[in-house]
Amino acid sequence: MKLAWLSSAVSVALAAPAAQAIEVFNDGKNSVGIGGYADVRVLNTQGKTEVADGTSRINFDFNRNMGRGWDLQAKMEWGVNLVGNTDISLTGDYVHTRSGDFLNNRLGFVKVGHEKYGSISAGKQWGVYYDVVAATDIPHIWAGTSSGVYTFNGDGGLNGTGRADKALQYRNEWGNFKLGLQVQARNSADEVRDLQEVPAPLPSTGNVYRIQSITYNSTYGASARYQATDKLEVGVAYNQGEFEGRFLDGTPLNATDKIAAFGSSYGGMYDEGLYLAFNVNQAEFHEVDNEGRIIPKSTGAEALVSYALDGGWVPFLMMNYLKADEESYKRDYEGDTFERSFITGGVHYQWDKNTILYIEGRKDFSKVPDAQKKVEDDGIGIGIRVFL
Repeated sequence: MKLAWLSSAVSVALAAPAAQAIEVFNDGKNSVGIGGYADVRVLNTQGKTEVADGTSRINFDFNRNMGRGWDLQAKMEWGVNLVGNTDISLTGDYVHTRSGDFLNNRLGFVKVGHEKYGSISAGKQWGVYYDVVAATDIPHIWAGTSSGVYTFNGDGGLNGTGRADKALQYRNEWGNFKLGLQVQARNSADEVRDLQEVPAPLPSTGNVYRIQSITYNSTYGASARYQATDKLEVGVAYNQGEFEGRFLDGTPLNATDKIAAFGSSYGGMYDEGLYLAFNVNQAEFHEVDNEGRIIPKSTGAEALVSYALDGGWVPFLMMNYLKADEESYKRDYEGDTFERSFITGGVHYQWDKNTILYIEGRKDFSKVPDAQKKVEDDGIGIGIRVFL
């Protein structure tokens, strides 16, 4: 049986054509690796052309063989802003770029694993929900906007669907079946988040229905995946947590954030030949629109197809769709409707196993309130990603 704790690295393997770590020390018991990448791109979208960072990062991975089938891992990862702040809004991974911060905390956890009993980990880590939707989070510029991962204009750490804060996880594998369980163990007293301090897609909006602050108690998540063939995997995931929020005008909102997803993938984007991936989700009080207004009910979907050609060329096409339930959204927000819909496509070129040149474009078909249209825009970008 494979070590169960390795399954949490699935999302990394999907997104990278080569290993992201250089082993700098190994004495047979202890090993240390340094990984990450530098990414810079030129973007033209939302009425401007800018040089922007592409979620560059660096990480340190410490592993120790404890004997008798036990292994210990400690990992730390920081996002590195190579070029300074930008006003362009893309996904939650770009929060540190929009704010101008040079470093931001992406991951930090300790994990104990056994080849039979599975693994237990604690810290800031990719949520078990992400296991099922990660397969479409691969395009470098426009991705992850409809899967329910990067919520509240952040990294999904607040409610546990993305890089979950204060998460305790158990993972194991039995044959082709993979299980992940998660709880964010905390109390509300230390988790008030002032969302006015988070760079929103439309930071100048004064809409009274915008969520100003939010407090979560513990959240809970689970994922189950089945490796049907060497290339085909299917999975389901669920995440839930109660919160207390407050609108910009001071009105309180108490609700339960919940999301359920189904996803499947075939192959690997940088493996020879065809790659297919899709996911769909249903959510309540989980997503926010471009003005920071929480969406009472929503349906989201992402689908990706690519084909790795000889010579390192990988063309792809992706669909993103997020629609608010019309009845509840209209009722709460003065008759407005919200539908994010766009196609992104492009070509990645593997210059060598650790270097990708890419060009990606976006064609938008969204139907959103006039005040939010600036964010949902056509665009094009060209860049380079250099893995360590």
